[in-house]
Amino acid sequence: MSSHAEDAAWASAAAAEAASRGKPAYQRTCPFYKILPGFFICVDAFRYGAVAGCNAYFLSHFHYDHYIGLTASWCHGPIYCSRVTGNLVRQQLKVDPKWIVDMEFEKKIEVPNTSGVEVTMIDANHCPGSSLFLFEKVVGKGKNPKVQRVLHCGDFRACAAHIQHPLLRPDVIDQATGKRTGQQLIDVCYLDTTYLNPRYAFPSQEDVVSACANMCAILAKEAQAGKSDEWEKLSRGRRGGMGKFVIKGDAPSGDDDDNDDDNDDGDIPGISETASSSSKKDKDKPPKPRGGGLLVVVGTYSIGKERICTAIARALNTKIYAPSPKRAICACLDDPVLDALLTTTPAHAQ
Repeated sequence: MSSHAEDAAWASAAAAEAASRGKPAYQRTCPFYKILPGFFICVDAFRYGAVAGCNAYFLSHFHYDHYIGLTASWCHGPIYCSRVTGNLVRQQLKVDPKWIVDMEFEKKIEVPNTSGVEVTMIDANHCPGSSLFLFEKVVGKGKNPKVQRVLHCGDFRACAAHIQHPLLRPDVIDQATGKRTGQQLIDVCYLDTTYLNPRYAFPSQEDVVSACANMCAILAKEAQAGKSDEWEKLSRGRRGGMGKFVIKGDAPSGDDDDNDDDNDDGDIPGISETASSSSKKDKDKPPKPRGGGLLVVVGTYSIGKERICTAIARALNTKIYAPSPKRAICACLDDPVLDALLTTTPAHAQ
C-alpha cells in the first residue's frame, strides 16, 4: 500500500469507526487493519459481528481492547488463540468451547477454510498468553511459487528473543551447521506503534522487575528497623484512600485456604513469630501483622503484572493475597510459580 493510499485508508477507517459508535455490531464496518486480504482471516475483530469473507478469527491476548465484542453469544466462526487466552475466554466470557481453538506456541498449523494458510504462534512477551501470529501462504504457480509471510503483532514487548527468533530474522540459519542457507522476508507486518518513537527508551523488562523487587526489599528492611526516610515521608503524604486497606490491631480472618494448611507462620514478613507457640485459643486467632511493616499493593488489569508480583513476593519472602475473582483468573494462567505464592489469607501476605 502506497503512503497516500495508506493515509486515505486510515482516514476512512477512523471516520467509519466514529460513525459507528453506539451502533450494533452488524452495522459496524471492520477496519482494514484487522483483516488479512486473501487469507480469509481477521485478528482482534470481534465487535463487528460476522466479518464478510473471514472464516477464522484470531485473538492475540485477553485484554478488553482486543476482545471487545466477544460474548457468550458468539457464533460467527472459530476463534484461534493460545491455551491461556482460551481458558480465560471460556471462563470469563462464557463463550461456547466449541468455537475456541487452543494453539501451541511454536507449532505451525494449517487453518481450515483459508485456502492453505499456515500459522505459527510466537510469544508476544506482553501478558500471559499474548501472541504474535506469523501467517504463511503459498501464492502463485510454477516450480518456485512465492510464500507470502504476514506478521501480526497484536500488543507485544520487543525483546532479544524476537530479534533472534529463527522465523523472524532475515537470514535462514541451518541449525546443524550454523551456516546461512538463505533469506526470508516479512511481506506485511501489522505493528502496534504506540511507543514507536525515539523519545521512548524503556529499560528491559528484566531490569524493571529486578529494580522494583530490590526496592521493596530495601523498604521492607528499613520499615522493620523503624527507620524513616524520604520514601516513607512521601508515602505518608500520598496515602489518601489506602488507609482502609491497612489494618490496625488484629488482622481480619481470611477465607479458608487449603493450600495454606502446611504453611509455616514464621519466615513470612508481617506475620507474628509467636503465633505458632501460643495456646490453642490463640492459634484459632488470625496472625497479627508485625508493627512497622511494608504493604505492597500492585494494581492490575484482568491479567498483567504477574511477573512483577512474583518477583516482589520472592524478594520479601511472602505470599501474594488476591480476592476470589482474581484467583479464579490466575488459575487460568497455567503458572505453577504464581499458584504456589497465592493465598486467601490477607495476613499471610505483604
